[in-house]
Amino acid sequence: MKKVGLIIYGAIFALLQILNIVSSILTSSFSVGVVVSTVFTTLYLFGFYGYIFKKRFFTPKVWRNLFYLQCAALVLQLLPLLYGFNVELLVGVGIAVLITIPMLVCLYRYSSPDSDIWVSASDREKAAQIEQLLSNTEEISASKTVGTKTTTAIISKIGDGYVVQIKRISEETETFKNEFVTLSRAIEFIEKYASISSAELVESYT
Repeated sequence: MKKVGLIIYGAIFALLQILNIVSSILTSSFSVGVVVSTVFTTLYLFGFYGYIFKKRFFTPKVWRNLFYLQCAALVLQLLPLLYGFNVELLVGVGIAVLITIPMLVCLYRYSSPDSDIWVSASDREKAAQIEQLLSNTEEISASKTVGTKTTTAIISKIGDGYVVQIKRISEETETFKNEFVTLSRAIEFIEKYASISSAELVESYT
């Protein structure tokens, strides 16, 4: 039911933009601003429906930047109030904010790298294997030696999250750790900073 409501909301949001274009054409006020607004509204709708139907478009970073851009655009509409209070403008911006809130919430969630939408099938399979291992032991680890440097990655589950600790030993010892909400993000961190794949983590216990 919630999904149906969001789909209807998105359709109304798109219809309002179409009516705005038609109105600007009929009143001979069509401008570059209307074109820019139409382009960004189209992008927002792509992200909105991408979130609803769990489809991937672009990257989370792109959508997070578009989210900030939309927030900034709403704030900029209030700038004329600095030169004098205007009830009509305040009411107009208030209505625009209320109409845009569901869109902004969905875009923000869609732009989160931790969202399952951005996790591929292969990543889910990797996570499932490591999750199985973590259900039987407090932590799992793997080490890799390249030249004189040995890197060890340790991953453990604490509550609903995951903690990754990486230790590098060469001429000096370096240790750092990070916490993650999802296992897939923890695996990405290990692969990036320890150069140890999920397969190598699993192989250490099979």
